[in-house]
Amino acid sequence: MSCDDSAWPEAITLNGQARALELVWDGRPASLSYRALRRSCRCSVCESLRRATDTALSVAADVTLLRIEPLGSAALQLVFS
Repeated sequence: MSCDDSAWPEAITLNGQARALELVWDGRPASLSYRALRRSCRCSVCESLRRATDTALSVAADVTLLRIEPLGSAALQLVFS
């Protein structure tokens, strides 16, 4: 299975002032807050915690997205404060 280039955004930017990850696909911008991204984490630890408590993750308002790292050929690893 190969990753179609259109599946990747044209641009990925960390906007520290707005506390948001900004993406551009096909010339259309999108913005996701750091807090919403962190709250939506799908790693095994966060998924287990959600199942055990049956609640949304508690995320500090000042959470910061420190960096983005490629993960294989079809994903990104988001590293938070």
